[in-house]
Amino acid sequence: MRDLREDLEPVWRATARVSAPAAGGRVIMFTSARLGEGVTSLAASFACIAARRSDKPVWMVELDLRRNPVFQGFQDGFARDVGKPGRAYDASLRQDPIYRITPRVEGARQSKLLTAHDIDGLPLLVTRFRGDRLKAGQKVRTQQAPAWWQALRGVSSWSASCGCRFTALHLRVRSGKRGRLRKSVCACPSSCCCWRSAPCLFSGPLILD
Repeated sequence: MRDLREDLEPVWRATARVSAPAAGGRVIMFTSARLGEGVTSLAASFACIAARRSDKPVWMVELDLRRNPVFQGFQDGFARDVGKPGRAYDASLRQDPIYRITPRVEGARQSKLLTAHDIDGLPLLVTRFRGDRLKAGQKVRTQQAPAWWQALRGVSSWSASCGCRFTALHLRVRSGKRGRLRKSVCACPSSCCCWRSAPCLFSGPLILD
């Protein structure tokens, strides 16, 4: 993961001019056709910019539940002036989780495996899935959880999510020739947990929606 904040200043200026919707969090998506194209670096860098300039906390939600690359990038210090993950908080937001574990193990406490860690020196929280607490033979995948995403909007000015072959920063943006609010479209796999809450568009340049 690389620090791309300097390159993203024009993107920030463009999105910052848009008023936040009454419902809360705003959505911007960075997409790629395949892994390794740098959208994780883009989203993490943009989240750091937003955290320094927003009036409410920024969340970065890791949807690659098996590898947690964003959390690991912050842990490795991907930017010199950005702190590392600190204390862990329960990220369930008192809603059904954005993940599903199979097969279920009777008596296992696995409803709160998603944690949020504050980044030292920034009003930024980065999530991490505690895969180390899974039992042998268990698998995890994302699931639709619109109530969770709605609750997240209520506690953050921006929220970023990456995984499912896309990276998304939650920001509502008016676009189009006449400034109309474009309809949200989802082209990601059916397992994507946020398709009800954020537009999901594959490939091409940066798309504001």
